[in-house]
Formats: sequence, structure tokens, C-alpha cells
Amino acid sequence: EKQQYLVLGTNDHHAAGLGNVLAFFPAAFYFAQFTNRQIVINDKSLLGRFCRLVNCPFPSVQQMALAYPFIFTEYDVYHQKIVTPRDFRAIFDGRQAMPTDLMVTSTGIDGKSDWWHNFRNLSHCVVKLSGCTLGDVTCSERFALQTLVPGPFASSALPVLRSSVEGLPDGHLLSLFQLPHEYAPRFDVAVHIRNQFKSFESGNYSDVDEEAARWLETADATEYCDKLLLHMQTFLDKAQIKRHQPTYDVWNGSLAVYVTADNSVVKAHVAQLLRQRLTQHSTLFVMIANATVSHVKHASGAEAASSIAHAVFDWYALSLSDVVITYRKELKGASTFVWSAARVSGTRDRTNFEGGTSVGTQAFQFHRDRGGRAALGRIWYFANYDLD
Repeated sequence: EKQQYLVLGTNDHHAAGLGNVLAFFPAAFYFAQFTNRQIVINDKSLLGRFCRLVNCPFPSVQQMALAYPFIFTEYDVYHQKIVTPRDFRAIFDGRQAMPTDLMVTSTGIDGKSDWWHNFRNLSHCVVKLSGCTLGDVTCSERFALQTLVPGPFASSALPVLRSSVEGLPDGHLLSLFQLPHEYAPRFDVAVHIRNQFKSFESGNYSDVDEEAARWLETADATEYCDKLLLHMQTFLDKAQIKRHQPTYDVWNGSLAVYVTADNSVVKAHVAQLLRQRLTQHSTLFVMIANATVSHVKHASGAEAASSIAHAVFDWYALSLSDVVITYRKELKGASTFVWSAARVSGTRDRTNFEGGTSVGTQAFQFHRDRGGRAALGRIWYFANYDLD
């Protein structure tokens, strides 16, 4: 029987950020499994550039074209039928014919991972494919993203990161380039700050530092930093308790915190604040320093490789953190960057955020409570569906 393919990733990398693309991946992954299509990654897409850095197991269009030059022509690859999660559902409930094209592509943003849960037969297929329990969408996401990101980090990025990653012992840095993701050393807590300054989102970075300085003087920034310090102390206290168990002591008696932000001024300010105020425990503070933060949507030219390497390393570090605390502009919306990173670690046990081993990364995001105050809550997730 003729092999068919699902090509993931679009040339229009300005359409979405890295978190959007990765949050969508589980939805497309299961469509490919259900329809017996082989996944191929578009080299020129944001997903393609991500995959070159984390050693994704799926072949690229360029690799497939070497073996099948008359199938993977440039015209055919970029003029395929596009299927979306809406199409996924329509195909399996009979409202739309199953595509017979040799190649189709699927693009989307944000999490659509539960598109199959109303189909009992597909839900049972997910159980057999993933080893998850019936109706556990979050576990199925973990399986899909663990398949996409086996690690280790690509050695080609080592020179760039060695010169920019601050606070990480060289042996630990090297281990990320040699060990699979599931064997790599983990951070105790990570902090992610997403200000979405206008200059950053537009790709015109001339005013970005001024925007950052103005934000740091606001009541919003003061409230956030105060609450962050409070919660960080609680999480570090809990992490310190684990140090009495030798298997957890991978940092030579210290705790490890990773700090990332979409602005270098804000990142440096928050990192310095944490160093000065969180002194109860011996703690390593790790971050990418001395580098301008640019949006991967606008990465181009000579700086593109280092910009993307920094963004993907930030994401990879978050995925290797036991706890992630994230702030998003005006405490609105959800960070898909953090959401997708938090799905890479964990087991096939039924998802339980309150205990057990199912969830490897606990992700929390600041929001406004009913009184208008900044409060920390768990980042959104799909509920377990009771299908029996």
C-alpha cells in the first residue's frame, strides 16, 4: 500500500511563536497516527529549526527529497492540502472524506489536543499508542511531546550557548548535549517572564530597553516581584527537603533556578533581585546573559541562528524544571511557551497534579483574582474525561 505523509510546519514563520507551534503538535501527531501517515518536518519552518536543535526523530523534507526526489518536489511540498483540527473531527465523524493525497500538511496554534476525545474508538487507540489511561488527554500530550523531543540538545549550538549561558557549571551544560532529555539534570524552579513589549512583538527593538525600564517602575512590576519572591521561597524550601535524598542531589548540595524573559533588561533585574533576596539556601541562578532577546518570528540574517538557539534552550530548560512560574503581560492569557514545555516530563500514570509521578513539571501562572490582586494558579490543562 502506498505510503502517505503529513508534513508539519509552514514557511510562514511570522504567523506564530515557538510555544504556539509546539502546543499544537500533539493534535497533529495523533491525526498522523490514526490515518497511518508518516510525519515529515518542513525544514524552513519554525518547527524545523526547533527540531534541528533537539534531535527530533522525524525526517525533514530535505532528507526525504534525497531519497524521493520525484515525490518531495518543492512545488508539491508547498502546495499541499491543509487539514486543521476542525477537519480532523469532520473526517472521523463522516462529514468530510478521508484525504487520499500523498502529502497533506497541518498547521495550527495553541492546544487542540482533545479533538479526538469524543470518538470512543480513537480514545481507545490513544490508550494503545501512548500507554496512557482512557480519557487522559494531558498524558497523551506528554507522550506526543516526549516523542518529539528525545534530546540531547544539538552539539552545533554548544559554542553559542557556552558563551552566553551564565551560572551553569560546564559539566552540567555539556550533559545537556550528551544525555537524552529524560536523563538530563533538572532545575528545581524556573521563572519565565513574558512582557510582550510592543517593540519586541513588532521586531523593531530600538525602544525595547526603554519600555522595559518604564515597566519596572510600574505598580504591576512591583506587585509581581513581591509575589514572585514569596512563592519562590516556598518552592525552594520544598526543593531543599528533597536534598536529603541522594538521588535528587545533582547540583552538589545547591538548588538550581533558571530565569528567562522576553527582555534582557527585565531578566537581569529579576535575576539580581532573586540573588539578593533568596539567600536562605545555596542556589545557582542560571540564565542566558549578555544577549539581546529577539522574537523567533522575526529572526533573520546572521543573528538568526543564535536567537533561535537561545529561545529553544530557554524552552528546553523550562521542560527540565520541576516547577515553572510564569508571568504574562497584564496577567492575561496563557503562555503556550511554558504550557508546551511543561508537557515534556512525566510518566504514563493517570494525570494527577496534586501528587504522584505523572506530572514531571508543575507549571503555574500569575493571574488576577476576584479582588484584582496578583495570584498564582496552575496553568490551564485538559481535564481527564470519564469515558466508561
